[in-house]
Amino acid sequence: MGPYLALLTAWSLATPPAGCLAYLATGAGESGRLIVRDVSADGESSERASVAVAGTIGELALASTGDRLAYTVGPGAAGSVDHPDAGFQVGLLDLLSGKTSTVTKGEGGWLGLSWSPDGLSLGAIFGADRARDGSPPESWLHRISRTGTVSRLRRIEGEVPRRTAVLTDGRIVYRSEKGRWVATSDGDPSETLLTDPQIGASDWRLSADGKTALDADTFVLRAVGGSSGIVWELPSGHRFDLGRGGSNLAVSANGERYLAWARDLTGRKTIVGSGPFAKRTVITIMLEGRWEPIGVSNDGDWMVAKPGTSIESSAAVAVHLATGKVVPYLRGTDLVARATWMESPR
Repeated sequence: MGPYLALLTAWSLATPPAGCLAYLATGAGESGRLIVRDVSADGESSERASVAVAGTIGELALASTGDRLAYTVGPGAAGSVDHPDAGFQVGLLDLLSGKTSTVTKGEGGWLGLSWSPDGLSLGAIFGADRARDGSPPESWLHRISRTGTVSRLRRIEGEVPRRTAVLTDGRIVYRSEKGRWVATSDGDPSETLLTDPQIGASDWRLSADGKTALDADTFVLRAVGGSSGIVWELPSGHRFDLGRGGSNLAVSANGERYLAWARDLTGRKTIVGSGPFAKRTVITIMLEGRWEPIGVSNDGDWMVAKPGTSIESSAAVAVHLATGKVVPYLRGTDLVARATWMESPR
């Protein structure tokens, strides 16, 4: 079989994995409805949960066990300049019972939700805005159990981090303003895993073993750790969107694969790079239109994306990363706003 025929065969036989898609329906406004659907490989879906949520949804995070959705919900638009998620609290949706609960409280705000690879606990950051009395912002790293128990781990000095990661061994990681990825265990002293003070602190992802971090830096994707250096240099006319609170990276539920995406300067094309954390290799594809990836399969073969603008009739599509094959992934639903996807547990 020649290379062209092999590629054609792979294209025709490729089917996306079944998955779980959680999203806030477009047009829901300040008070919306969170919907979770199981989606089969052929794009058919069944509703797992649908609940009304009063407030603005900030973040969504699905547990790898497939039975919990964590989210942040706030009273309205983004808050102060010093702490843009002021007023946001953490909610948990039990996908088996359909019940929701708000598990945090406080006058600050919560952000940086990330599940542990086993789906048993969350990493989260609480930030209190102190700008009004002249003192600096204050933030704390927390662990939240799947049942909603909140445990404070340690105070974070300096600027409030916007992201956490949870390693396979349960340690929770955040990135300090000094460029250190700091890992903290319950009751144990903190440990610096990786250090690079020269790259941005907002848009990074960490492998589940804590050995490699990826950072989107305007025109390049950099790695810090075992494979340090430039992983992917964007082609001319493309750049990562580094707007505050935005994202250009995603990681598979098992923490072994990554996605990175950028747009051309016209906003009419999306370029996607993917690969394993353990190697400095990247597969790239170019997609017509403005797409926002929301998940990658555990084997790294497929990504699921939603339209960044109203360019498709489907709510989400699946893209085969080796061949560029695009198939509708969720039919008969309004375009999704905030969304996240993961491959279904096997």
